[in-house]
Amino acid sequence: GSNCFIKNFQGTLKNLVFENCEFIDTEGGNPIGGIICHASLTQTGYTVIDNCHVRNTTVQSAGDCGGIVGTIKECIIRNCSFTDGTVATGRSVCGGLIGKNNSWSRIENSYFVGNIMDLSGNSTVLGGIIGYSDSHEIKNCYAVLMESNVPEKVAGIVSDIRTAGTISNCYSLYPQVICLDS
Repeated sequence: GSNCFIKNFQGTLKNLVFENCEFIDTEGGNPIGGIICHASLTQTGYTVIDNCHVRNTTVQSAGDCGGIVGTIKECIIRNCSFTDGTVATGRSVCGGLIGKNNSWSRIENSYFVGNIMDLSGNSTVLGGIIGYSDSHEIKNCYAVLMESNVPEKVAGIVSDIRTAGTISNCYSLYPQVICLDS
Protein backbone atom coordinates (compact mmCIF):
# COMPACT_ATOMS: atom_id res chain seq x y z
CA GLY A 1 0.00 0.00 0.00
CA SER A 2 0.86 3.64 0.26
CA ASN A 3 2.95 5.18 2.98
CA CYS A 4 0.94 8.37 3.53
CA PHE A 5 -0.12 9.66 6.91
CA ILE A 6 -3.73 9.57 5.62
CA LYS A 7 -4.58 7.30 2.67
CA ASN A 8 -8.05 8.64 1.74
CA PHE A 9 -9.53 11.81 3.19
CA GLN A 10 -12.83 13.71 3.09
CA GLY A 11 -13.65 16.57 5.46
CA THR A 12 -11.58 19.34 7.04
CA LEU A 13 -7.95 19.02 8.07
CA LYS A 14 -6.29 21.93 9.89
CA ASN A 15 -3.09 22.95 11.63
CA LEU A 16 -0.69 20.08 10.94
CA VAL A 17 3.09 20.18 10.61
CA PHE A 18 5.24 17.27 9.41
CA GLU A 19 9.02 17.58 9.66
CA ASN A 20 11.91 15.27 8.77
CA CYS A 21 9.76 12.49 7.27
CA GLU A 22 9.97 10.10 4.33
CA PHE A 23 6.83 9.06 2.47
CA ILE A 24 7.90 6.56 -0.15
CA ASP A 25 5.66 4.24 -2.15
CA THR A 26 7.69 1.08 -2.60
CA GLU A 27 4.99 -0.88 -4.46
CA GLY A 28 4.83 1.50 -7.41
CA GLY A 29 2.00 3.44 -8.92
CA ASN A 30 0.08 4.57 -5.84
CA PRO A 31 -0.66 8.28 -5.36
CA ILE A 32 1.30 9.67 -2.44
CA GLY A 33 1.54 12.98 -0.62
CA GLY A 34 3.40 14.49 2.29
CA ILE A 35 0.18 14.31 4.33
CA ILE A 36 -2.60 12.70 2.26
CA CYS A 37 -2.56 10.22 -0.62
CA HIS A 38 -6.03 11.10 -1.98
CA ALA A 39 -8.54 13.80 -0.91
CA SER A 40 -12.00 14.25 -2.42
CA LEU A 41 -15.40 15.92 -2.15
CA THR A 42 -17.55 15.07 0.87
CA GLN A 43 -21.32 14.48 0.75
CA THR A 44 -21.86 17.96 2.20
CA GLY A 45 -19.23 19.99 0.36
CA TYR A 46 -15.60 20.50 -0.51
CA THR A 47 -12.77 18.89 1.43
CA VAL A 48 -10.68 21.63 3.05
CA ILE A 49 -6.99 21.37 3.92
CA ASP A 50 -5.95 24.49 5.84
CA ASN A 51 -2.69 25.58 7.47
CA CYS A 52 -0.87 22.29 6.90
CA HIS A 53 2.90 22.27 6.35
CA VAL A 54 5.53 19.72 5.34
CA ARG A 55 9.20 20.52 6.01
CA ASN A 56 12.48 18.77 5.24
CA THR A 57 10.67 15.70 3.89
CA THR A 58 10.96 13.33 0.93
CA VAL A 59 7.81 12.31 -0.96
CA GLN A 60 8.47 9.71 -3.65
CA SER A 61 6.35 7.43 -5.83
CA ALA A 62 6.25 5.88 -9.28
CA GLY A 63 2.65 7.15 -9.31
CA ASP A 64 1.19 10.62 -8.80
CA CYS A 65 2.89 12.53 -6.01
CA GLY A 66 2.63 15.91 -4.35
CA GLY A 67 4.29 17.63 -1.43
CA ILE A 68 0.96 17.89 0.45
CA VAL A 69 -1.50 15.62 -1.43
CA GLY A 70 -0.97 13.03 -4.18
CA THR A 71 -4.36 13.45 -5.88
CA ILE A 72 -7.33 15.71 -5.16
CA LYS A 73 -10.88 16.06 -6.44
CA GLU A 74 -12.98 19.10 -5.56
CA CYS A 75 -10.87 20.37 -2.66
CA ILE A 76 -9.82 23.67 -1.17
CA ILE A 77 -6.16 23.85 -0.17
CA ARG A 78 -5.21 27.06 1.66
CA ASN A 79 -2.36 28.43 3.76
CA CYS A 80 -0.26 25.30 3.14
CA SER A 81 3.42 24.84 2.33
CA PHE A 82 6.12 22.35 1.42
CA THR A 83 9.67 23.52 2.20
CA ASP A 84 13.24 22.21 2.23
CA GLY A 85 12.42 18.78 0.84
CA THR A 86 12.09 16.72 -2.31
CA VAL A 87 9.09 15.53 -4.32
CA ALA A 88 10.03 12.80 -6.81
CA THR A 89 8.21 10.60 -9.31
CA GLY A 90 9.41 7.58 -11.20
CA ARG A 91 7.08 7.75 -14.20
CA SER A 92 3.99 9.83 -13.54
CA VAL A 93 2.68 13.22 -12.39
CA CYS A 94 4.46 15.30 -9.78
CA GLY A 95 3.66 18.67 -8.19
CA GLY A 96 5.27 20.70 -5.45
CA LEU A 97 2.00 20.77 -3.50
CA ILE A 98 -0.49 18.62 -5.46
CA GLY A 99 0.35 15.81 -7.88
CA LYS A 100 -2.95 15.56 -9.76
CA ASN A 101 -6.17 17.58 -9.52
CA ASN A 102 -8.94 15.45 -11.05
CA SER A 103 -11.79 17.98 -10.82
CA TRP A 104 -12.28 21.65 -9.87
CA SER A 105 -10.20 22.62 -6.85
CA ARG A 106 -8.90 25.86 -5.35
CA ILE A 107 -5.37 26.38 -4.05
CA GLU A 108 -4.71 29.69 -2.31
CA ASN A 109 -2.11 31.41 -0.14
CA SER A 110 0.22 28.41 -0.41
CA TYR A 111 3.79 27.82 -1.53
CA PHE A 112 6.48 25.31 -2.45
CA VAL A 113 10.22 25.79 -1.90
CA GLY A 114 12.13 22.61 -2.64
CA ASN A 115 13.31 20.04 -5.15
CA ILE A 116 11.35 18.23 -7.87
CA MET A 117 12.98 15.13 -9.34
CA ASP A 118 12.21 12.77 -12.22
CA LEU A 119 13.68 9.44 -11.14
CA SER A 120 13.20 7.72 -14.50
CA GLY A 121 13.85 10.55 -16.94
CA ASN A 122 10.47 9.78 -18.55
CA SER A 123 8.09 12.02 -16.60
CA THR A 124 6.84 15.10 -18.40
CA VAL A 125 4.14 16.39 -16.04
CA LEU A 126 6.08 18.22 -13.31
CA GLY A 127 4.73 21.44 -11.80
CA GLY A 128 5.78 23.82 -9.05
CA ILE A 129 2.30 23.87 -7.49
CA ILE A 130 0.29 21.20 -9.41
CA GLY A 131 1.49 18.59 -11.88
CA TYR A 132 -1.78 17.87 -13.75
CA SER A 133 -5.00 19.85 -13.33
CA ASP A 134 -8.54 19.48 -14.62
CA SER A 135 -10.07 22.89 -13.75
CA HIS A 136 -8.66 24.98 -10.93
CA GLU A 137 -8.49 28.34 -9.22
CA ILE A 138 -4.99 29.12 -8.00
CA LYS A 139 -4.32 32.43 -6.30
CA ASN A 140 -1.62 34.03 -4.17
CA CYS A 141 0.76 31.10 -4.53
CA TYR A 142 4.41 30.72 -5.42
CA ALA A 143 6.91 28.00 -6.22
CA VAL A 144 10.68 28.17 -5.84
CA LEU A 145 12.46 25.24 -7.46
CA MET A 146 15.74 24.83 -5.61
CA GLU A 147 17.02 21.81 -7.51
CA SER A 148 15.90 19.41 -10.22
CA ASN A 149 17.60 16.85 -12.41
CA VAL A 150 15.26 17.99 -15.24
CA PRO A 151 14.67 21.74 -14.70
CA GLU A 152 13.63 22.20 -18.33
CA LYS A 153 10.64 19.90 -17.70
CA VAL A 154 9.30 21.60 -14.55
CA ALA A 155 6.51 24.12 -15.17
CA GLY A 156 6.39 27.08 -12.79
CA ILE A 157 2.85 26.70 -11.47
CA VAL A 158 0.92 23.96 -13.39
CA SER A 159 2.43 21.58 -15.93
CA ASP A 160 -0.57 20.01 -17.69
CA ILE A 161 -3.91 21.87 -17.77
CA ARG A 162 -6.81 19.80 -19.17
CA THR A 163 -9.71 22.17 -18.51
CA ALA A 164 -9.31 25.92 -18.25
CA GLY A 165 -8.95 27.45 -14.84
CA THR A 166 -7.67 30.67 -13.36
CA ILE A 167 -4.24 31.50 -11.99
CA SER A 168 -3.87 34.91 -10.34
CA ASN A 169 -1.14 36.65 -8.35
CA CYS A 170 1.20 33.65 -8.58
CA TYR A 171 4.87 33.38 -9.47
CA SER A 172 7.68 30.87 -9.72
CA LEU A 173 11.46 31.07 -9.51
CA TYR A 174 14.32 28.78 -10.35
CA PRO A 175 17.34 30.35 -8.68
CA GLN A 176 20.52 28.83 -9.96
CA VAL A 177 24.13 29.82 -9.80
CA ILE A 178 26.00 29.78 -13.09
CA CYS A 179 29.78 29.75 -12.90
CA LEU A 180 31.59 31.00 -15.96
CA ASP A 181 35.09 29.81 -16.64
CA SER A 182 37.29 32.88 -17.25
